[in-house]
Amino acid sequence: MLRLVLIAGCVAIALASVQNAEGSCFVVERWSPYPTCYQPPDKELCNRGWGVFSDKEICCWRSFQRACGQEPTECYVVEDYNSKSCTKDKRFCLRGWGVFDSMETCCRASFDGGCKDHPEEECWIRDTLYTARKLCRKTQAMCSLSWMKKYKTEAECCAPYALYMRGCDDPPPTTCWLIESQNPRLCRKSEDTALCARNWGIFISEKDCCWASFGGECDKMHDEFEEPSVFAIQ
Repeated sequence: MLRLVLIAGCVAIALASVQNAEGSCFVVERWSPYPTCYQPPDKELCNRGWGVFSDKEICCWRSFQRACGQEPTECYVVEDYNSKSCTKDKRFCLRGWGVFDSMETCCRASFDGGCKDHPEEECWIRDTLYTARKLCRKTQAMCSLSWMKKYKTEAECCAPYALYMRGCDDPPPTTCWLIESQNPRLCRKSEDTALCARNWGIFISEKDCCWASFGGECDKMHDEFEEPSVFAIQ
């Protein structure tokens, strides 16, 4: 009996040590390309007994053996090698390669002599950067390419039979849902453009996330629960 009491006491102390004064905690948010931890909105996660820490830096050092990574707030990628151009696109901030924090850095790192100057005229073309969906995007650098089909507006570019038989797909959501924890079964909302654009493990609603991930509702629902009609990952 004494042994059971001592074990229970140790467990209680361990749980208390991973929560801060407010009763909240930090858990791993992602492992790559910028490993970091976050404070989950559901405090139930703080009681799961593993992978829970009282401080963000402690969480990162214990989990990754390094300081927390920081997702860049401005992301630039090569737009086209032929026209020697870079473009700003937040959808690629979590790609982990070929992403730069400024236009200048992207141009200097990608092209000898930097990027070319291009006319200020804008046009809409097939989005060859983000190929997970059939989309159009606005450009300046590629408007002068004779072989490129281009349009004056997004509506013209996305019209059925212009570039795509059925027109453009819906763009990636700017708000999405993803699994927060397997046990307890939880999903969380994100407004991270790059995360919502990754095209896997992402859902347009909490109910879709819960049903697709767990075959039913989560242990805790943030939104009023209704049986979903779509399970597809967005």
